[in-house]
Amino acid sequence: MPIPLRFHVAFVKNIAYYAGSRGVEQERLCRLAGVPAQLLSDPDAIIDAALMERVWRVAVEETGDASFGLHLGEGTQPADIGIVGLAMMSCDTLHAALRKLIRYWDLMSNATRIELTVTGGMATVELQVVGAPRNFIRDNRHPVESSFSACLSLLQVMAGKPIPLRDVAIDYGAPADPREHTRILGRKPRFGAGMNALSFPEEVLRWPLRHANASLVRTLEEQMERALRQNPVTLQDRVRLEVVRRLRAELPELETIAAALGLSARSLQRELQSEGTTFREVVDGLRKNLAAEYLADGHHSITDISFLLGFSEPSVLHRYFRRWYGMTPARFRTQRTERPPEGGSGSVRAGSTTPTR
Repeated sequence: MPIPLRFHVAFVKNIAYYAGSRGVEQERLCRLAGVPAQLLSDPDAIIDAALMERVWRVAVEETGDASFGLHLGEGTQPADIGIVGLAMMSCDTLHAALRKLIRYWDLMSNATRIELTVTGGMATVELQVVGAPRNFIRDNRHPVESSFSACLSLLQVMAGKPIPLRDVAIDYGAPADPREHTRILGRKPRFGAGMNALSFPEEVLRWPLRHANASLVRTLEEQMERALRQNPVTLQDRVRLEVVRRLRAELPELETIAAALGLSARSLQRELQSEGTTFREVVDGLRKNLAAEYLADGHHSITDISFLLGFSEPSVLHRYFRRWYGMTPARFRTQRTERPPEGGSGSVRAGSTTPTR
């Protein structure tokens, strides 16, 4: 089964509005990206990764802005991320606001995850890109840079003063000209850092917010909790997503995934059984599909894929892969490479082995 990556329509609206300020008509951008005409009028619409990727690509191409993501996020206001932003703005401290952002980020997108850690007197907000093969953000720096500049803008707007960043770490390589990064983020990032994170003194978390309103926070939180409960994604999908977020070198334990979902291990097992499956079956199916996708996209060696899927060594991946597909990973990759465009005889058809969007 595929991991259904999704994005709130607010991202499309913000991109369209900013592109419009750079001379690209909204109608043109939507037409080129294939955005349905009625989409922008639906405040609660959810879109898939394929459409979101096209919107980003067309916006960057049409504006010719090499720092599009940075510039897009630079002027972000709480209202730009809807009810989540309003709830953040109404909290009493920046720490409380960040906790709301982390708790309800899934209402905006499940293609990334936000984590806050505090160590040695420093607070670090990290944006983690979900490692699903079809997550275009892995290969597109603009959404990450937009998240960075938007996060900084939100915190400064809510606190009413600049955030003294001590470190900016970006996973992507350095651009030809990093001056806009330094101007917008206040310091030159560490490119190729292996993570995407902003760090600042822990005391900043205690800063009071200008528009704190405990009553409004409670009201908005009730709405957001209802929205999370109404999400049609099954428990199996939620388990797959949490496993993918942690799947590196070793397989996450059932107890770890259950805790991330706010469940006990026993409750998770019981609810999965009610959906006709088990934790082991969900994880096994996930690894099977991910293995096929990683091999098909051609960006990873078999050794790397073994690591990404949590196998102890490549020989273990080989053993599992033979059981799943009746061939070695190398043979599978060769057949995918040799496959006729329409899937002729003797080929391995994508629909038979890998999830679709």
